[in-house]
Amino acid sequence: MNKRGLDIDIEVHGSCSSTREEMAKAFASSGPKGISELGGEFVAVVRSKDEEWIISSPGGIFPYFYTRRDGGIVHGKTVFEVMKRAGYSWSWNWSALGDLLAADYIIGGGTLHSMIERVPPGCILDLRSPGKEIRAHGTWCDSPSRKHASPSVALDIFNEEVRRNAAGRCALSLSGGLDSRAILSSLLRFGARPLLYTMGDAMSTDVRIAREISDMIGLDLEEIRLSPDDYLEDGERIVELTGGAKTARHWHTYIFAKRTGLPRDVPLFVGSNGGFARDTFMDYGMFVRFLNLPARSLQTVYWKWKTKPPFSRREISTGLTQELARELEPSTRKKGMEEMTAGSPKRLLDALQHQFYTLRLRNFIGYGLQMYSEHVAWCSPFLSKKWISEVRGLPHSWMLGSNWHRYCIHSNYPKLMEVVETNYLEPPASRAPFVYRKPRLIKGLPRVPYVDYSKWFADSAMHEYLREEIRNIDDLMDEKLATALLDEHYRRRNRTQALSWMLCMCFLKKVIAAKGA
Repeated sequence: MNKRGLDIDIEVHGSCSSTREEMAKAFASSGPKGISELGGEFVAVVRSKDEEWIISSPGGIFPYFYTRRDGGIVHGKTVFEVMKRAGYSWSWNWSALGDLLAADYIIGGGTLHSMIERVPPGCILDLRSPGKEIRAHGTWCDSPSRKHASPSVALDIFNEEVRRNAAGRCALSLSGGLDSRAILSSLLRFGARPLLYTMGDAMSTDVRIAREISDMIGLDLEEIRLSPDDYLEDGERIVELTGGAKTARHWHTYIFAKRTGLPRDVPLFVGSNGGFARDTFMDYGMFVRFLNLPARSLQTVYWKWKTKPPFSRREISTGLTQELARELEPSTRKKGMEEMTAGSPKRLLDALQHQFYTLRLRNFIGYGLQMYSEHVAWCSPFLSKKWISEVRGLPHSWMLGSNWHRYCIHSNYPKLMEVVETNYLEPPASRAPFVYRKPRLIKGLPRVPYVDYSKWFADSAMHEYLREEIRNIDDLMDEKLATALLDEHYRRRNRTQALSWMLCMCFLKKVIAAKGA
């Protein structure tokens, strides 16, 4: 080892497959690029006597933040940490706020603060020469997909990733779907006996399926119940951690991880990015392969359908502040959709897989991983770079209907195929049927979510909290509109998305006030 790596401090945010010592060796032999090529999804801050670097993995999934100020770089693990260090007051990024309302996540590399951004993917930033920013070896979308990809090779990569992280005690977040079941099949293949955790009330579909699986294979299962009080108790910390980039109906990740009580030396396996091997429109069967046409207009139609603001045009024009209303105008949203799809493949299904990784994974799921990190050491084999590269080259027939997941489970531990699956409400066959749109019933009961947010946002405590706090978001929306939405939802349970955003903004304004901004 050369002298470069002998005396360095490495601060890791996210999950890296290498130890600090291994990272130091990689830095000593290959410099910052050596760290960027390690497995996992993370941002590393490396300091020595003469050097300081920010290094992000090629996916750029785990959030880390920075701003340029006075010729230098100010950085930190949260937006508010950067804001404090830079001496900023709060300043709204109206474009990002519009994205959050319409798409449920921020699109691109911005944050809700106009001066603060996320560290980009595949980035090596020399903090001693802040004007210079280079890419390590490209992001996932810069590299070509494998021309002769194989589902069995993808399975071998996946299993090895699971085996490497399951050497000692481990735990698994188990739902009724196939992402967590694929991980469980691999753990069982290697003889691991993970602690199982699931969330929801006693009648939720996920809990009932998790019980059946745990009883069948003889593993302990802990059921975590969530309540509206959890959201009111932890909302301020969640918003401080995420910078408001996750609306309230997605806060369960934080609360679930907190309630597991797992020590840091017990990794929690999660299914993040499992959707990369599951095409959009999967429930419509194999005939949707005919939708894989080279037409960007189809992408625009899709995103117009997916990104609808939770307010009517009249509510937008009369009840939202002018800057926010402008971001939700059809012409502004259309321009945003064109920018969003500009770098994507032309064919629809290819583009949606690309956009899942570059948009949803980075800007939605990534913040979920950040919330996990507050309490547990998480790992997801679906984030393996090698696995992503292999799956990306598979034909769509392997992705529609979760066919790769079915293949994985059937190959590793076929007994798990005997238990029903959440999306289809029937035991998953080794291959998906040609058409499987209509769900069936589990023992005469319909699918029950782990959280009924429409009911929760009409809960008396939640309702009263919002009624008291909405006056503090008058720089975003008129108090009369906010009150009207509260009353309408209390009667009809029909404004969940709007109230989810409003609750997030109420807590965000509390954090802003607490930070003296």
